[in-house]
Amino acid sequence: DIEKIYTDAGDPQGLNLALDSFEELDFLAKEKSLKEHKNLLKENENREEREKNLTIKAAHSKIDAAARKKTISAGGEGTQGKYKEFFNTPENFKNEQTQEPGDLQALKKAYEILISPQPQEQFKNLASYEKRRQDFQKDLKHLADANPNIDPDTIREWQERYDDTGWREREQIATMELPKEIEHQKSKYREAKESGITPDSQETKEGIKSRSELIVALNEYLAEDSEESVNRGLREIRLYFINNPEAENDRTLLYLEEQLAHRKRELGPTKQHAEPDNDRIMEEIDNVAENDTHIDDHLFEEQLRTLNLEGAKKNEQRHNKKTSAHERAMEESLNNAENGSIEKKLTRDAYDQMGDEYIINADKTGEELMEIKFSDEEISTQDRINLDSRTYDEQGKLANEQGFSHISMTDKTGHEISSSEAEKLQDKNLAHIEADMVARAEERTKTKGDTKILDLQSRIAASRHAREIIEQKRHERLVI
Repeated sequence: DIEKIYTDAGDPQGLNLALDSFEELDFLAKEKSLKEHKNLLKENENREEREKNLTIKAAHSKIDAAARKKTISAGGEGTQGKYKEFFNTPENFKNEQTQEPGDLQALKKAYEILISPQPQEQFKNLASYEKRRQDFQKDLKHLADANPNIDPDTIREWQERYDDTGWREREQIATMELPKEIEHQKSKYREAKESGITPDSQETKEGIKSRSELIVALNEYLAEDSEESVNRGLREIRLYFINNPEAENDRTLLYLEEQLAHRKRELGPTKQHAEPDNDRIMEEIDNVAENDTHIDDHLFEEQLRTLNLEGAKKNEQRHNKKTSAHERAMEESLNNAENGSIEKKLTRDAYDQMGDEYIINADKTGEELMEIKFSDEEISTQDRINLDSRTYDEQGKLANEQGFSHISMTDKTGHEISSSEAEKLQDKNLAHIEADMVARAEERTKTKGDTKILDLQSRIAASRHAREIIEQKRHERLVI
C-alpha cells in the first residue's frame, strides 16, 4: 500500500504528503495513484524535487476534492483550474532571499494555507470558500421562507449559479443579488395573499397559460377602458406570473402591467373619453427627441453605455463569462506572450505588482481600466469626453468577437458587475427616458391647447414610438 511504498523508501515527509492526496481518491483512482507514486520514487532521486512534486500532487488532490463538493467552481476556467495552475507555476513560489522560483518552503507554506481548517479570506483558501458557501445556503433558506410559493427549481438555480462562479462573482450574488431577490419574493408573496391568489387556488390552475393569449386579452382590457376590465387584466397577469415565474422579466408583459396599473389610477367618475391622435403624438415625440437637450444628453449617455456593454459582453463570452475586466485583460496579455518567454514572466510580474484597476494594453504599456457606471446618475462631463473618445477608437472591435477588455462595468456603489447585470440596470434607465419623453411630449401638446394626447391609446403609441427612437439611437456607432 501507499505507506509501505514510502516507508521502504525511508521518506516519512513524503508519506504524509502522499496520504494527503491519497485520502481524497476512490478505489480505482487509488489503484492508479499507487503506480504513479512508485514511478515518482524511481524518477526523483533528489528528495527535495520529490517533495515538491508530492506537495503539488497533494494540492491538486485537495483542489479536485473541493471542486467535487462544489466548495469551489469546477473546470479549467473555474477556481479549480486556476488554483491547480497556481501550484503548477514555479514563479509563484520564490525564495525570500534569492528570489529564485520553485522554492520548496514557499510551496509548502502555500499548501498549508490552502488546506488550513481556518478560513483565511485574505488568501481565499478552501476553508474560506466552504464557510461562504455554507452562509449562502443559509440565506437560500431565507429566500425559500420569504415566499412559500416559490418554485424549488428557482432555489436550485440560485445554488447552481453560485457554485459555477468564482470568489468575486459569488460575493456579488450573495451580498447584492440574493438580498434583493429575498425582498422581491417577500413583496410578491404579500401581493398574492392580498389578492387571494396562490399557486394552489382553483383560479390559478384555471388561469391563462399561453403568453400570446394573455397579451391579446390584456390589450382587449385596455381597449375596453373600464375599471372592471382594468382590474381583471391586473388579476390575470398576476395569475400568469404565478404560473410562469420565469416570465417575471418579460418586458412586454411588464409594460402591459404598467399600463393597466397606470390606467387604474386614472380611471374615475370624471374620466374623459377622447379619440387617439397618433399622428400628433408621434410628431411631438420626434420633436422632443430632436430638440430637447435634456433628452439628447441622456440618449448620448445610454449610447455610450450600450456600445461599451456590447463590447464587454463579447469579451466576457470569449473568457467563459468572466466578469472581471482586469482578469480578462490579464488572460489576453499572457496568452499573447510565448510560454516560457521573458515577456510572459515580465507580464505576469507586472500584473502582480499593478492594482486591479490597471491592465497592459496592446502596445505593451500599462493603462488604467476605464470604468462605466450603470446607474441613474449622470456621467460627469470629463468622463463623457474620455468615454466618447475611447469608444470611438475601439468601436471597430464590435465587428468581430474580440470585444472590450479595457472596460470595467460597475453598479451605483462601484461594485464590478457582469454584462447581464448591466443590461438589467440599463433597462431601468431606458424606461425612465421613455417615460420622460412621453411626459415632455404631453406637456408640449397641452401648451398648444390639445388634450387628446391624454387618451390611453395615444399614450401607448407615444411610449412605443419613444422606445423605438431610444433603441435606434443607443445602438448607433459614434461619429466624429
